Amino acid sequence: MNATDLLDNVVKEFEKWRVTRNKRGPIPDALRTLIKPLEGQYSPNKIVKALHINHQQLRACFGSSIQAPIKNPMTLIECSTHTVSPISNSRGVTLTFSCRNGQSVTINGLHGNDIAIAISSLIKE
Repeated sequence: MNATDLLDNVVKEFEKWRVTRNKRGPIPDALRTLIKPLEGQYSPNKIVKALHINHQQLRACFGSSIQAPIKNPMTLIECSTHTVSPISNSRGVTLTFSCRNGQSVTINGLHGNDIAIAISSLIKE
């Protein structure tokens, strides 16, 4: 079976499920297992469009091979003013922001999911 047939078969299975399901809910495990072999055969965007699912659902089906969902959010708290020297040999992203009290804060050396976690924590009310 070639890759196009594989995607077409998965699309048909999703269509059957959508017609026969009683209510909205998570993708059944049987369908999730059909998605896994599509990884590497198609781009995530093509799979999402063909199956009419979102990227978060696709990540859940692929597991950790695509960027895993954030499980434990980082907790950021405002601290008293301290002088902190920047990390000299830091590799990664530097995040600079202002606290509610107007104090400027810099976080050095963020990598991967830590960047999204930090930004998400900062903009959350």
